[in-house]
Amino acid sequence: MVYCIGLQILVMGPTRHGEVMTLLHKALGSVDAPGAIGIAFPDYRLAPTRSLGRGFVLFAEDPHSLSSLLVSPPFCALSGQEGILTYPVQAIPKQASWVRFSRERRRQRRALKATGRYKDNALPSFDINSTSNGHRFQIAVRMAPVDSTEVRSGLGPYSSYGLSAGLGGIAPLFPVEMLQHDCQ
Repeated sequence: MVYCIGLQILVMGPTRHGEVMTLLHKALGSVDAPGAIGIAFPDYRLAPTRSLGRGFVLFAEDPHSLSSLLVSPPFCALSGQEGILTYPVQAIPKQASWVRFSRERRRQRRALKATGRYKDNALPSFDINSTSNGHRFQIAVRMAPVDSTEVRSGLGPYSSYGLSAGLGGIAPLFPVEMLQHDCQ
């Protein structure tokens, strides 16, 4: 499966991830291709502090669904906010090398697996407002390598948050070196 990586969004300054994710949730809900656009967090980490990082990447198999998202009014409101930087990103080449975990990261993963499951309080998360009733709730995000069975079984369609719908909020872990942007 080849993914068209369309946009990297960096959250800078006082803007909070929850506010950005709420606007992105509205934008994903307004697109005519529900479940076609996913989200990845290239700076995701569990230690020393759990964090989604300062940005995320939008991706899809079909570039037309990404282009319809980019022109939607909620996305224009998101990209026009102070502290939000957007950069186009190249598609992932087929010969890309995938993520290799450090010894410490593997130890942490084994510790989480030893408990029998990933606990939501051990995972990075973001607060979001529901588009239907306005209530605020928290979504925990778990990452897995893009070729793993967990991600492949949950891929397409994506939830209205851009996460894999299959196994409760899994986002593919794309290689960081493939998500570079031109700052000029």
